[in-house]
Amino acid sequence: MSQLSFLICTEKGILENQSRILVSSIRRFGGALKDCPIYSFQPRKSKKISKETIKFFEQNNVTLIDRELNKSYKFYPLANKVLACAWAEENVESEILVFLDSDVAVLGEPLEFTNLNNADARLRPVDIKGIGSDGQGDPAWPFWKKLYHAYNISSYKYVETTVDQENILAYWNAGHIVARRSSSLFNSWKQTLDKMLADKTLPPSGLFFMDQISLAITISCLNLKVDQLPPAYNYPLHLHEKMLQQGIALQPAKVVSFHYHDVFGTGQYPVCLEDFLTNQEKGIWLANILKKYDLKLPAHQKIMGRLRSYKNNLVFKYL
Repeated sequence: MSQLSFLICTEKGILENQSRILVSSIRRFGGALKDCPIYSFQPRKSKKISKETIKFFEQNNVTLIDRELNKSYKFYPLANKVLACAWAEENVESEILVFLDSDVAVLGEPLEFTNLNNADARLRPVDIKGIGSDGQGDPAWPFWKKLYHAYNISSYKYVETTVDQENILAYWNAGHIVARRSSSLFNSWKQTLDKMLADKTLPPSGLFFMDQISLAITISCLNLKVDQLPPAYNYPLHLHEKMLQQGIALQPAKVVSFHYHDVFGTGQYPVCLEDFLTNQEKGIWLANILKKYDLKLPAHQKIMGRLRSYKNNLVFKYL
């Protein structure tokens, strides 16, 4: 039995491309964790993945969990991750479960995923405040105050957002979640989401961030010990230029995993990638997967032009 397993969600469409990128990045750059089990879930019956993606998963030792876990919230795709994690907590034997959003790439050995020490979970705070709250007087405060009262949370804990560097009530980014299976975080998360949706306890912004809000409330309810993952994990690629301006950007060589969101779907050359193309192996890998999986990056030739100075312009065979 492996100590650690990765969990991802893959459904028909863009998630197939993204999940293949994520899987290939783990298998190529994951170091000691590159061969850990990966479980891919397709929780909605109407979103079956292609035969090509199934074949890719088989070739890369990914276990496909084809179960209709999301029957009640088909209208809310972000519920998929909550339901998949809860199922894994009951059925996957690894003590450490790592959920990753599909629009993530691993570019270094993610050993911090195994380093929980005495913590129940490891995450990154949200990048920007958004619908988070810094306390009384804040527009979002009435919503969070209502939640804290409804769930009998009396101890207020705070985190600093990773980009805007604002101090807010503990509110975590759900794109990387490292949890001990024995903590029962994931099934408790499902119960919280179920209750919040049944009670129609929604923020002014609507459904979109309910996965993260329910996660934050669950962690506070259980009073779990959470350690923050280092800045090199879940690095917000879409905010790289902003972080450069603020002087808080990481050198690309230090980034272990990045979260690219919609960077590859804008139809424009993402300048933030320039800094990530200085490494021959990773630069060529990135350029080729963008072409192979057609993430609408018209500047592929420009990227390859940046790499022509390398002696061995390889096209890797592990994609």
